[in-house]
Amino acid sequence: MLYTPLTKKAMKLCFEAHEGQVDKAGIPYVNHPLHVAEQVEGEHATCAAKYAEALSALAG
Repeated sequence: MLYTPLTKKAMKLCFEAHEGQVDKAGIPYVNHPLHVAEQVEGEHATCAAKYAEALSALAG
């Protein structure tokens, strides 16, 4: 995964948005967007992967 000031900021928001959330198996939900972020290339794609789920979590 790419670590830049921007991606670190996205990671912080991702953790904040998914704090206390778990999936059906009881695994912290934050693992999902982090796994997706590991699969993409580039700073903006990495941030988008982290932000996508965080935005829906914060809106809901």
